[in-house]
Amino acid sequence: MTHSSSPRPLTPHTARALFREAALDIAALCVPTHCVLCAAPDRSLCRGCATVLHPRPTAQRLAPLVRQGPAAGPPAPLPPVFSACPYTDAVRGVIVAVKERGRSDAIPALARLLAEGILASDALACGARESRPSLPLVVPLPSTRASERARGFRHMECAARGAIRVLRQRGGYRLSLRPWLCSRPRRDQVGLGRDARIRNVTHTMSASPRVRGCRVLLVDDLITTGASVREACRALHAAGAQVVGIVTIAYAQRHSS
Repeated sequence: MTHSSSPRPLTPHTARALFREAALDIAALCVPTHCVLCAAPDRSLCRGCATVLHPRPTAQRLAPLVRQGPAAGPPAPLPPVFSACPYTDAVRGVIVAVKERGRSDAIPALARLLAEGILASDALACGARESRPSLPLVVPLPSTRASERARGFRHMECAARGAIRVLRQRGGYRLSLRPWLCSRPRRDQVGLGRDARIRNVTHTMSASPRVRGCRVLLVDDLITTGASVREACRALHAAGAQVVGIVTIAYAQRHSS
C-alpha cells in the first residue's frame, strides 16, 4: 500500500502569493490588461518578463555636498547610493510605461525592486525592525508638478509605498513615507549631459520645514549623473534633515558632458 505524502503547510508568503494571483485573475476579467513589455494579455507584467527583472544591488559614491553661505562649514559627506539593478531594456520598459504611459498597474514591479535596494543598503541597519522612531523616514524624490499632472499620479510616492509594504511583510520593518520634497518647473533631464543636468536642477527643489531633525532615506527611480539626487540632498540638508541613505531602483552609465 502506498501512502500519499501529507500536503505542505500553507505559509503566509504562499497564501499572499495565491491571493494576489487570484485577485489579478479577477481584475483581468473585469478590466482587460496586457504586459507592459511584451503585450501578453491578463497581466501588467507577465511571468516571463518578470523573470528578467533580476535585483543586482550595487553601490556608488557621490562627492561630498558643498555647503553654501557665510557659516556653511565643511562639505557634508553623502551616503553611498544603492541601486537595485542596472538600467536594462526591461527595467527601462517598465519605468517608461509607468512614467510616460501612465501604467500605474506596473508599479508593484518597481516597488519590489526598490525594496531589494533598500534591504541592500545600510539605511535599515541602525534601527530595530519593530521600532518606528529609530528607522529613517522614506522621502521620494519628486517629479515636476507638470509631469505629475500629466501622469495623474506621483510614481515614486506610489513605488515607495509599495516597497514599504514589501519590507513590512518580508522583514517586519515599519517604515513611514513622508513626501516632503517638491520640485519647481525645469527642463526634462533626458538627453542632457552631465554639466547641463547639474545646471538644470540646481536650486529647483525645496524641503518641508517638518523634516528638520529627521533621519531620511531618499528614494528615486534612476540615477545617471547623480545631479537630481544631489539637489534633493542639498534641499534636505538646508531644511535641517540628515540623509542616512539613498536608494534607487536602477542605475545607468553616467553621461559625458
